Amino acid sequence: MVVLSQLYLDNSLLHNSQNLRIRKEGKKPFRFPGALPPSAVLFDWDNTLVDTWKTIFYAVNKTLVAFGLEAWDEDFALSNIQHSGREAFPKLFGEKAKEAQKFFYKIVEEDHLQGLNPMLDAEGLLQVLVGKKVPTGVVSNKNSLLLRKEVAHLGWEGYFGVLVGAGDAARDKPAADPVLLALQSLNVPVSAQVWVVGDAPVDWDSANAAGCQAIAIGSRFEPSPSVLVSIENCCELKKIFAKM
Repeated sequence: MVVLSQLYLDNSLLHNSQNLRIRKEGKKPFRFPGALPPSAVLFDWDNTLVDTWKTIFYAVNKTLVAFGLEAWDEDFALSNIQHSGREAFPKLFGEKAKEAQKFFYKIVEEDHLQGLNPMLDAEGLLQVLVGKKVPTGVVSNKNSLLLRKEVAHLGWEGYFGVLVGAGDAARDKPAADPVLLALQSLNVPVSAQVWVVGDAPVDWDSANAAGCQAIAIGSRFEPSPSVLVSIENCCELKKIFAKM
């Protein structure tokens, strides 16, 4: 299901799409940002291009329990896990944040590659973008070293012009810093033609703070009013790009 909010649609782009739903909100329509290929596309990583949820959920709960806190149920975890470790752990663990973060990453490193599964047709989506010569990168709140290991494990290095992980920029998402750093590396100007695709509010807030276009993917969170396009999965996004 693709949800387009406040848009004027180019009928040639998504003509006869049965998976398209339009919400009319506000007085002035926006032109659908797919009339021309975006100047760049920046993806979140976890739960956007790859499914790493089981590894993250397991490691978070092991860490919580090890440091005397109650484990989270999955619904609560899904609604609360989105920030980087350097932002989330001090709030959770206080003065033991560094120790807890070290414990957490030790657990993650044990099987994060084995638990790494590309989202359906994610690689096909990336191949379309490469074929259309759209500059593409990853902006993630995952530890930078782990992010690079996972991209290399999948053999996806060639799809991305830049990888920005937690700690690479002065601040992590939801701040604008990692998006701005990625665009600087790609030599792409900041504009609303830059698409930032992610499954969580930190992704959309980072995009908006940087002056780029937030694109929601998946159904983990209800898209905020600032999100122009909400799309179900990589398969649907691939169809949109393929028709550009």
